[in-house]
Amino acid sequence: MEVAGHRISTAELENAISLHPNVIECAVVPMPHGIKGQVPVAFVILRGVQPSEQLEKEIIAQADKYIGLIARPAKVYFVEDLPKTRSG
Repeated sequence: MEVAGHRISTAELENAISLHPNVIECAVVPMPHGIKGQVPVAFVILRGVQPSEQLEKEIIAQADKYIGLIARPAKVYFVEDLPKTRSG
């Protein structure tokens, strides 16, 4: 995806977010943005904890720490599962 002229790897961002101890799995997709072109949005499956604003902030901080502010997710959605293809 391209955020404000910077190429961002969704896989790299997914890996950074997955390092959080309460994250089982995540998927990052681009969302159109009027100024930046695209911004990352994360869909996250949690490990035995309830979603909260604090947890969303921690996950965003995780991305900031490992990749930088340019890759900061615009939004984190907590989901029960992620759609899969036949190959996973």
